[in-house]
Amino acid sequence: MDEHNIKMAFQNVKKDMMDLKNNLLVVAERLEKLEASMDDSESLVQIRSVPGAAKKPAKKAVKKKK
Repeated sequence: MDEHNIKMAFQNVKKDMMDLKNNLLVVAERLEKLEASMDDSESLVQIRSVPGAAKKPAKKAVKKKK
């Protein structure tokens, strides 16, 4: 590789790293807003499964060969 290609590769990596940093900041901000909204919300409910309430899948009829 010549020097120009190496320089371009490093510049591309630097750009990708900056994009990742910006995306992480956006995700962190969204998470912070979500946590804040969940703290404000008192109407959250937890859904629990009731034992025996789940139905078993129906069995398919097996055809007998004659």
